[in-house]
Amino acid sequence: MVKEGNIRLNYPKGFFDLDEIQFKKYCDVENNLRDIASINGFELIKVSSAVYSHLNEYTHASIGRYYQIKDEKDRSIGLSSDGSMSILRYFYNNKQGYSSYKVCSNATIYRKNKKLREFSQFCYEIFNASSIDELQFNYINLIIEILDSLELESIVILTNFNIWKIILSKYNNYKEVLYELRKSKDMLGMINSLNINPRYVKFLLKFHKGNFTIYDLLNYCKVNQLFELIDELCQMQKYIEFIRHRLTIQINLFDFRGSEVFEGIYYKCVDKNERPFLDVGTYSNLIFEVTKKGILSGGLAVCIEALLDRIQISKNPKKVFVKYVGGKNFKIGDFYNILTLIRKEKLKNFFVKEEVSSLSLAKAKRRAYNQKYDFFIAIGEREKNRSEIMIEELQTRSRRIITLNGG
Repeated sequence: MVKEGNIRLNYPKGFFDLDEIQFKKYCDVENNLRDIASINGFELIKVSSAVYSHLNEYTHASIGRYYQIKDEKDRSIGLSSDGSMSILRYFYNNKQGYSSYKVCSNATIYRKNKKLREFSQFCYEIFNASSIDELQFNYINLIIEILDSLELESIVILTNFNIWKIILSKYNNYKEVLYELRKSKDMLGMINSLNINPRYVKFLLKFHKGNFTIYDLLNYCKVNQLFELIDELCQMQKYIEFIRHRLTIQINLFDFRGSEVFEGIYYKCVDKNERPFLDVGTYSNLIFEVTKKGILSGGLAVCIEALLDRIQISKNPKKVFVKYVGGKNFKIGDFYNILTLIRKEKLKNFFVKEEVSSLSLAKAKRRAYNQKYDFFIAIGEREKNRSEIMIEELQTRSRRIITLNGG
């Protein structure tokens, strides 16, 4: 709590207390993340500590080592890491009757670092996906949009826990072995002592450090006949090919952060000092442990406080009010596809608010004017067919045309 004159400002607390400038950055980041969620069809839900206490019967599978959550009555709820919060959101989603399978939330987490400290984790989560590809391409799209929107320079580090699952197949719980490796002060010595195929030992020692590509991994496995690893590496190759021209990618097979919760391909965004601020992965196995249902699920989490010293505060960005008009052959999905396109190409540094209610065009424009928006855009079937959109400056009533499809 910070006092400023007679005004009490309820600043969120993160790794440090936020002053007014940092709080402004916090709001900017959260608004950007909410905007991205809305455009991509994620439904915002709110999860309070009271909800945690009501659902603590489901947390037995994730009692763990890193985070401790307390409810309003100071009762401890043990959660091992970020992804396990999803169990609670999953049940909350079902109990409250939300229909969307894509949900987002700004959850308050407490990290144990000498003492419990609060930080904000903005999460995008997908439940009951139809395929791994659906999850992966959602992850990739969100990573690109978040980094572009916040103008962040980042390295995306990839690992694949399924490779470790194959290598450690002689162990009942490969995640426990990964946890011990993560704690070990002599990781290479521990690898040499593991009960695994000697060919795997050579593979791990070769790619323990240094810059290497997915092609280096594939060629090594082909030459040394590690055919059981090739399928997993080919899956990684498919997604890397999709994003390698947009993002800086590094592969690190020894990045075990999140291994207690996630399975398969895991993404982590770090800054130039290798400090993480975003991670993404699939956690269907954890959901199964709790629900006993095979639900293909995964999500992305952004630590807002971790971004505050890495972004510049916005200087009164221009605001755009975008109205969904509709049409016989124009649905809400078409609207969001066009909106995503113009945001990326034409409105990158603008604050965008979409209006999809039944509000008339005239009333929508009046509302935008009264709320001091700078520009107004209407998107419907005509705009889609013409591949052109008119943007109106509300103060001067001047208009200009935005051409779609990169024009």
